[in-house]
Amino acid sequence: MTTDFSANSKAALRFAIQLASQNKFDLTFFHSYYVLIPTSWSNNKISEYKKIEEKKIQNKLDRFVKMMYTNMGINSSKFACVIKALLLPRSTFGNMQPKINLALSVQVQQVLENLKDYLELLLQNLSKNLMFL
Repeated sequence: MTTDFSANSKAALRFAIQLASQNKFDLTFFHSYYVLIPTSWSNNKISEYKKIEEKKIQNKLDRFVKMMYTNMGINSSKFACVIKALLLPRSTFGNMQPKINLALSVQVQQVLENLKDYLELLLQNLSKNLMFL
């Protein structure tokens, strides 16, 4: 399940969490982001900064998902939170905007395809369970 922490994202997460809890499915929550990196930074500085940003974003996603479960009154340890970063040199950001947009749209397309596959599997399992009722 993808999230950008928006209100629409919260609604989608509520639906997915409720559906998963009723059918005993595990969920994976995914957030992608990009980080602008000054071109003057050394590889060590970039690596340190990336780790700090990853930790911040991972904590934000973990807290966001746990808050959703808590607010819904659902206890579950059967979920994963995954983040993916795209590092971009700051000085070329303006020149690279079309390439960045393309990379992000490809990433979003991959996430949507994975979500479609997941929902199809979910519906198949739901249909099988309904047949037994």
